[in-house]
This record gives sequence, C-alpha cells and structure tokens, in this order.
Amino acid sequence: MERSSLTSPAVVLGLLRQAGPLTRAELLERTGMARSTLVEKVEVLRRHRLIRDAEVRRGTGGRPATALAFDGTGRHLLVVDLGATHVTLALADLHLRLLAVRRERLDTFAGPDVVLPAVAVAARALLEDAAAAGLRRRPLLGLGVGFPGPVAPDRATLEEQTMMRDWDGADISGALRREFGVDVLVENDANAMAFGEHVAALAHGASRYESLLVVKVSTGIGAGLIVDGTLHRGASGGAGEIGHVRLDGEDRPCTCGARGCLGAVASGRALLAALRVRGARRLSDVVGQIGAGDPAALGAVRTAGAKIGAALANAVTMVDPDAVLLGGEVGRLPAFVAAVRGPLFELVSARTARRLRLDRTMLADDSAITGLAGLVVDARLAPDSVHAMLDSTG
Repeated sequence: MERSSLTSPAVVLGLLRQAGPLTRAELLERTGMARSTLVEKVEVLRRHRLIRDAEVRRGTGGRPATALAFDGTGRHLLVVDLGATHVTLALADLHLRLLAVRRERLDTFAGPDVVLPAVAVAARALLEDAAAAGLRRRPLLGLGVGFPGPVAPDRATLEEQTMMRDWDGADISGALRREFGVDVLVENDANAMAFGEHVAALAHGASRYESLLVVKVSTGIGAGLIVDGTLHRGASGGAGEIGHVRLDGEDRPCTCGARGCLGAVASGRALLAALRVRGARRLSDVVGQIGAGDPAALGAVRTAGAKIGAALANAVTMVDPDAVLLGGEVGRLPAFVAAVRGPLFELVSARTARRLRLDRTMLADDSAITGLAGLVVDARLAPDSVHAMLDSTG
C-alpha cells in the first residue's frame, strides 16, 4: 500500500519540511522514486499548496539550483487559547507566523454551552478583521484549542476537571468542527506553552532546550515538559499537574477536593484571595499592585514563588532539564522569578544548579498560541493525515 511506501506524497512533504529546500535530484536519491513518480507526487502537493519552487545555492558561486520547499503560506490555522478569565485567538500560517491576534475577556467558568459559541463568534470576527486588513484568506488546515485543565488522550475531549467542573467530558473538538469544518486538536494550555517555547528556541538555534520544563502560573498552576524534543504527556495525560503536588504543613482546600495542594496556596487564585482586602479583584490588579511596589502584594508573591521554587526543585532533580521557563500573568513577574530562584537553586544539587537556566518565557503572551499552531501543523501534516487530506480533496 502507498501509505507505507517511499512513493507517498507524505514522504516527499516530510523530507521538505525537515531538510528542505531539496532539488529533485536530492529527492530522487533520498526516496528511491522513479522520476515520473516524483513528478506526480510533486504535482499533487503543489496543487494542494503545500510546496513551492525555491532557489538554493550549493557551495560557493555558480548558478542557483532550482529546488522544492515546504510552502507554509498556502493554508492557515486557527488557534484558541482559553484561560480562566480570557481567550486569545490567532490566525497563523504553517510556518507558525502569527498573522492576526485577538484577545478578549471571557469567563471560561461559565461552561462550554456559553463559552464555545462565544469563541466561534470571536474567531469569525478575527477572520473578518484579518480580511479587512488586507490578509488574503487561505483554506484552513486545522484548529487548535488550549484549555486550562486535563485533556483526554484523544486530544478532542476533556477529562474530569479539577477547577472547571462544568467542562467535565466536554467535546470541544466536535463543537468547533461543526462550526469551521476542519479537524480540531485540544491541548492542555501549559503543554501548548511548553511546545511554543520549544519551537521558538529551535528557531533561534537554541538546541540546548531539547529538555525543557515550562511552568505557567496564572489563575492556576500547570507545567509542560519537553523531553528529547517531544512533548511528554505521561501515561494518563496528566504529566505537568504540578499544581496538585501536596505540600507538607499546608491544609488549605483545593479545587480538586484534596487539601494542601500547591495551587491552593501559591496560584493566582490564592494571591487574589490574600489580596482581596486590598482591592484586588482580578489578576491584573495583583500585577498592578506589584508594579506599584505594594508591600503586601510583594510579600504575597514572594511567598508563592518560594513555595513553587521548592516544589520545582523535586521536579528538576528528577527530570534534569536544560531550562525552567516561567510564564503566565504571575509567573513572568520579575519579583516572582526572583522568589522561585532562591529555593530552586538551593535545593537542587550543585551539579544541576551550575547548568540549569531559570528564565521567563521567550514568547510571553504568545507562547501557547504558537505552541498550538505547531501542534496542529505536526498533527495535520503527519503521514496518515496527509493521505486523508489528499484523498478527501482529490
């Protein structure tokens, strides 16, 4: 069958994504195809706007050779990052360039029956705004959604939720597929953030980030782990649930039903509870108080950061990542990063501390949407998906 052979269009596309641009002679050598077969597969991919002609110069001087390259501009992606109190939407190309971004306040606790229709409206508004700004519409390759809670292994539905109970078992993929007519991938938001930082690091030549731990501290706390360049989700999909690590000496109830979880005492939700008497109603209020140097806010965030730093020391000792990056509204605050640094570096071994990098996320607010775009591209351009797409469109 062609699906398992080296004569597949998906094989040609995969080579061009990983090693392109490549001349036709190089493709023939790498695939072992007959020239006529290669011509056929190239035309199929060109018709679907997945490859283009390119010029490459081998060595020094001489006439540039005509080659083929992956074309990431012929199709677009929609990505949606749902937070507890906001949504970020983006239109991206297959090179993961963000072409248009829209951010709105949205109460995700209202549940899927309210939130998903609102997301569809916002996504259509994003597409209309992009078109009005002169961006030419392209066919959608797929749609990605980040969610602040456990996602089922099928990457389409949600597991039992610890914070947003109304979302238990919600079929996000099905609801949005009906709206936009494309496959939908659902991913935990911290995982998406980690993958976004990973691809950004690779784009900047930072191969040392092959092992990476990204911690999001916002309303809740979550983490994403990259191991050997791959997102590690765990046997049950629960890798990175650091917000539910139990702390000795803590007894505060958590949204998961247990007591003494890290998220119950060190998350943005915990900071809001502590600073409500000082007028904090949203995380943006906490950020503003810290920026203004409010002693109570600084004290609260330093305490939270120290608790998270101590918890992270255990994870770092077990995983030994190249870097730990902190993201989210709270996680990126300089005072918070400094508070994490002390106990983290004190509690890991000297050998680990010497080579470990602790920093803020590179992409800031765009980490998760970039990661979602990358995950959708990888899923939709995997061999089986390419075959299905080409078969369905002829």
